[in-house]
Amino acid sequence: MSAATALPAAAATSPLPSQPAPFVVALDPGHGGVPNDAHPDQLFDPGAVSNTGSLEKDLTLKIALQLRDLLRVDGVKVVMTRQDDRFVEISQRMSTANQAHANLFLSIHLNSFTDSTAHGSVVLFPVEADRLLAETLSAALHRRLQNYGFADGGVLPKFDLWTHAAMPAATVEAGYLSNEADAQALDRAVVRDTIARALRDGIELYAPQIARIQTQTAAFRAARVAHTATWALPGLPSPRLVLAGTAAIVMLAAALRQRRRLAFVAGIAGGFYASFLSPNRRPARRRRAGGVRPRRRTAAMPTISARVPRAPH
Repeated sequence: MSAATALPAAAATSPLPSQPAPFVVALDPGHGGVPNDAHPDQLFDPGAVSNTGSLEKDLTLKIALQLRDLLRVDGVKVVMTRQDDRFVEISQRMSTANQAHANLFLSIHLNSFTDSTAHGSVVLFPVEADRLLAETLSAALHRRLQNYGFADGGVLPKFDLWTHAAMPAATVEAGYLSNEADAQALDRAVVRDTIARALRDGIELYAPQIARIQTQTAAFRAARVAHTATWALPGLPSPRLVLAGTAAIVMLAAALRQRRRLAFVAGIAGGFYASFLSPNRRPARRRRAGGVRPRRRTAAMPTISARVPRAPH
């Protein structure tokens, strides 16, 4: 029988499940770029500026990076239109999302208005089909931000933005930098983190397949680990035996070459095997727990006759 036909029946009859495709979210931190005196024609867009001196481009990037990390923890693949302070054209932002075949596009902005009393969050949507996404995000923002005094501005159509999106899209205006209370709140890291968490909640509520993909991915990884653990060719030594033998050989080679550091490392490896991997570790622990002390070997002493000096002839 060949090695190929001698694989365990479970491995042959139970193939690994296919790994699910990830859910892809494109995040677009609004604005960006810095002026360059050496190149006055270089474009930059700071966005709105608060009375505290905070720039919209910096705050939106911080929120987007926090949201990116939260989504990645939940198994979402995140594509960023920018990850640092640079100017990116509107068309390039949309192209990045389309080329990544994103399942959802979210642009993050902060608002500004001539009336400084306007405050709170607003979510814009480009087409009527994206209203549900906007409403879900708006509700999630309201749930988390109401404790910080942010008003719920609801949703509004914005039919001249992201018209070429090949996926559901929305623009979040998380607060007004022209409003003193909103601006001071947005300067706080805890508020920006709350906005990121609210947007994560809204995205995952709108797309419940994210949770299903996460469960399927966990099952795939567990099956792969089990498949790898049970896969073995008959006649080959067990992994534990290979580990113990390798540790012994390395220790012997180190001792012969007087490389104490390598011998020390190998000794640790052997001790680790004996303590945790050896199949006999439990009986040994039971013997120690029962009070049976291991017999200590002592060095051989010379006999009396060997120690008494011989009489001269």
